[in-house]
Amino acid sequence: MTTLIQKLSLRKCFTVREYKTIRTAIRKLVKNRIGALPVKNRAGEIVGIISERDIVRRLNSDEFNFFSTTVNSVMTKSVISCSVNARATELMEIMTSNKIRHVPIIEEKRLLGMVSIGDVVSRLLEKYQEETKLLRDYINS
Repeated sequence: MTTLIQKLSLRKCFTVREYKTIRTAIRKLVKNRIGALPVKNRAGEIVGIISERDIVRRLNSDEFNFFSTTVNSVMTKSVISCSVNARATELMEIMTSNKIRHVPIIEEKRLLGMVSIGDVVSRLLEKYQEETKLLRDYINS
């Protein structure tokens, strides 16, 4: 059986380069209807993550300019990631305890995809619906 994370690792993952402007990052977020982007350096390595929340926090700064502020000056540099073997319940704990909504899937320093809180909640709801159906079937047999 394929796990949620294995499925998500096959889904297209959008990224942004650290030297790009915030305007570029916002356009990618809006165009792809997503809430965060893993940030890559020139060598293609993951060096951070930028989310809607990161951008909103910086909007009040006098130095903030959509056309010149770069992604690396706004991004979160400490990336919390998971492997393809992570389970939805583990991810829910990670997201809750760290107050984050997006976790990159990384294996051997390679970005495979991204998990959002919505993905995890959907999977857990599926799981509980399956369990409820099994219990109903058992009770009715």
